[in-house]
Amino acid sequence: MTVVSSWVCGKLRVSTEMDKEIKKIVEEKLFASICLNTNGHVGISEEGMLEVSGSPTEVACLNWATKLGAVFDDIQRENTIICVDTFNSTKKHMGVVIEEKNGSVWAHWKGASEVLLKQCTRYIDAEGNLFDLTKEKMEELEGIIVTFANSALRTLCFACRELPEHETQVLRVKKAQPDIPDQNLTCLAIVGIKDPLRPGVTDAVHKCQIAGIKVMARSSPTDKHTLVKRLLEMGDVVAATGDGTNDAPALHEASIGLAMGIAGTEVAKESADIIILDDNFASIVKVCNELNARKPEEANVFRGLMANRVFLYVIAFTVAVQVLLVEFCGSFTSTVHLTWHRWLLCVALGAVSMPLAAIIKCIPVPKQPIWSSCQHRDDLVFRGGGSVMSMMLRQGSQKVDLQRSRSVKSTKFYTEFSVDGDKDSGPESCCVKLKKMLCPLGVTPSSSNDVENQNMRNNNQAWQ
Repeated sequence: MTVVSSWVCGKLRVSTEMDKEIKKIVEEKLFASICLNTNGHVGISEEGMLEVSGSPTEVACLNWATKLGAVFDDIQRENTIICVDTFNSTKKHMGVVIEEKNGSVWAHWKGASEVLLKQCTRYIDAEGNLFDLTKEKMEELEGIIVTFANSALRTLCFACRELPEHETQVLRVKKAQPDIPDQNLTCLAIVGIKDPLRPGVTDAVHKCQIAGIKVMARSSPTDKHTLVKRLLEMGDVVAATGDGTNDAPALHEASIGLAMGIAGTEVAKESADIIILDDNFASIVKVCNELNARKPEEANVFRGLMANRVFLYVIAFTVAVQVLLVEFCGSFTSTVHLTWHRWLLCVALGAVSMPLAAIIKCIPVPKQPIWSSCQHRDDLVFRGGGSVMSMMLRQGSQKVDLQRSRSVKSTKFYTEFSVDGDKDSGPESCCVKLKKMLCPLGVTPSSSNDVENQNMRNNNQAWQ
């Protein structure tokens, strides 16, 4: 992030150097407001290069002040900090009270331009003269802020105020919980900070929109929480991102909470469901590809499989067992040759998946997983698995007689069973055995021809 435009001492400025017309006293007030009211730091690296640390916004402001001629260590040494009011997302500004070397005490504020400007009643020019912020001048500054915002710049306002002795004494006593005056301020500068998009963000937002995901941005923590609650009440599935402590309620309320791994606080990470390690919006698309049912065709399910030794061992064992079964187990593992009409059917079914890929994007995402909401999950797993194993063992223990099996049932499901070797090999006996095998699955077969129905009625073995 870089400061590219600024309004300083009543004029719009593009130069990165301090104008010679600005007096020393005005320059000192501006540098003190930037270098003392900050969480960042300016130092010299081992290679002798200037090193600025802090949040991206703090780094941009400190770099700008350094280019204007500010010496961070000298400003810190010449002034004494009395108390600090940390950044508040509700107030959208932060303040500090300092005592200058001449004994005067000043309160410096920095924050959102549209908020802090309303608390200013005067502005200072290059000569150090103070002028009232008239209605016309206020509209001019508001227009400058809108111009910066329309140019995709983040705006910050710097303001200050000299404190009388009685207010200073109160602040010296209440250092832990200071109530720094934030009204009747003097506007020093308004800066426009360029925040370039990270590579891949534009493409990531476009992919989300194609997938049916509405992307909303630039909201305060309070508005974010309210927005999440209202969308959930409307029945939407909401994913919220955040990095600050004030974002924790929205992250906890959302269907999926996404916290930033680098800039995120511990409170935000604990409230979130997923942590984005690289703080990149493009990573959210990867999460959506894995979780969103609207875009299953983009989920890369093969990523990392070849590096998974357990997966490779399972595949190798499965292939080896299949080869052994086919070679040494006879008809139990016999396969059916793929004829041309079967091949054509497979190709046709595969072609159907192409339009289905577009249709499935419109399928809404269920709030609860289908599998976890199934009441008979255990019955399906255990009884179904037991029945399938029983059928496979029965098929392998007897010889296959497809002709006789067709007399029981014309579908392929019933022809898998054989009846050779039984004392009673009639249709009635077959149906009785099928009943025993299929009861765990809850399947009730119907008769396949009139002869079988007649035999079943005669022997009082008709199924109810």
